[in-house]
Amino acid sequence: MNGSFSGLARKILATPDGGWIVTGTRLDPDRGQDGLLIRLDSTGRKLWSVQHDEGLHGSEDFWDAVLAPDGSILISGMASLRSEVIKDPEDGPQIINTGTAALWRFDAEGRRQWMSLITDGTFTRAQFVSLSSGGWVGISGPGVPEASNAASRSQVAVFDMNGVLHWRARQASQVAMHSGQLIWGDDTKL
Repeated sequence: MNGSFSGLARKILATPDGGWIVTGTRLDPDRGQDGLLIRLDSTGRKLWSVQHDEGLHGSEDFWDAVLAPDGSILISGMASLRSEVIKDPEDGPQIINTGTAALWRFDAEGRRQWMSLITDGTFTRAQFVSLSSGGWVGISGPGVPEASNAASRSQVAVFDMNGVLHWRARQASQVAMHSGQLIWGDDTKL
């Protein structure tokens, strides 16, 4: 990571060896916004870092993270897949990035294993990620309001450890949640 940039750390996780994982967003005036993953040792020395850029038309933003038992890192967030030009009569054309919920899996060395997206336009970002004891990965966050004056509906999606979507709910009342985090019950019911 060279040059001028600023960033936003959103999550810090303790690792079993006494080190740390930091996730967030890197803001670069030349490149835009990218997901950021940093591995620190127990003294705070940087072991490695990953600036994640899919080369999409917008940006990536890492919001939450959990460590899996195998040492892999599961990260929820937002990816902008497309840009739309909105014509404003007063301000002229404006480019708006349309976000979608995203889930990434990185191995213990920071290499991306996979990325899963929900691209139907109803799930704008995955602010929280949870891992069940049975290996299910849940993400939750806001959805798109059904009308311009309506409140955003909470969205929940559950994936397996290979990034395959198994089910989703479009209202938080359909699943047990607490402070945005999934409350896992009996995994056999998934």
